[in-house]
Amino acid sequence: GDSFGAWQSLANFDLENEISNNLNGGYFLYALPIFESWEDLNNLKIRFTYQNSQYPISNIQYPTSNIQYPVYLDAVWLEVEYEDVKKEVMPPEVTSKKNFRLDEEPEFVISQKDKKSKLKIRQVNLILPNNKEQPANFSFKEMGGDYRLKLNPKDFVWQNPGGRPGRYFLKLEVEKAGKIYYLEQEFFWGVLAININKSIYPVRNSISNGVYLPNETAYLQMAVLDDSGHTICDANLKLEIIPPVPPTSPTGFVTSPVDGVVFPEIQKSGECGPNNVTDVPDYFAYYELPKATQRETDAKQGRETDAKQIIWQVD
Repeated sequence: GDSFGAWQSLANFDLENEISNNLNGGYFLYALPIFESWEDLNNLKIRFTYQNSQYPISNIQYPTSNIQYPVYLDAVWLEVEYEDVKKEVMPPEVTSKKNFRLDEEPEFVISQKDKKSKLKIRQVNLILPNNKEQPANFSFKEMGGDYRLKLNPKDFVWQNPGGRPGRYFLKLEVEKAGKIYYLEQEFFWGVLAININKSIYPVRNSISNGVYLPNETAYLQMAVLDDSGHTICDANLKLEIIPPVPPTSPTGFVTSPVDGVVFPEIQKSGECGPNNVTDVPDYFAYYELPKATQRETDAKQGRETDAKQIIWQVD
């Protein structure tokens, strides 16, 4: 029974037959409902009831015998099996884009589903394109339960022996709710570069100081490096531009738009060489701008199963 007076029957015994632990082969065991809390267990009550007004409990005898048989309750005990249910701590995850331009500082977000648990950074290392591992300089900031980790730009300069374009690995050792987690994130720095001859273009068909300004054509120059930071001259590049107003017809080496996206033709200069220095871009494209506004330029490089992309904005 419980504190609310709700009794449940566990077993019935017929006292016309002999009942004993010996005949039963052991103690009589009865399963109780599963208790959801210790308070429920504290409210547990057990009672024994003799239900037969013809034979009072003080004078029990079998109808075919004149012998009285007393009833003894030897012992009653409660066996409880329990376990502490601990809430599973979800490990944090590194979420970020994987490709960074040469002028970008690699930045990562360490996200966690359980926003209440605090994170502690124990160690941050970088595996460089030359496969050497070194400690990383970084800054770490909490933002709404997640954490933003920003690598120091000093680790990504050409003067630094390890600061070269290519594939990197970020290795993290973090502590959360008393547990240690090891996280790893692959990323690329400077393997795909886009330069534009101008970042601001005048409005088409406008007049400045009495001088008519014709349509502007953007000159986009590109370079591609492999995971080790070496020049690739045979990359399969695809350039996507999202204009503010979808064009109705192709203009200047641009194919017809598909779903509002245009694909300028990428040309090879023929001057590309293995890690050579030249004023001529390895890859280039032209795009006639309809007007000065913000747009996104998305360059993708595909080589076998490898794919990288960066996004550039033009005003």
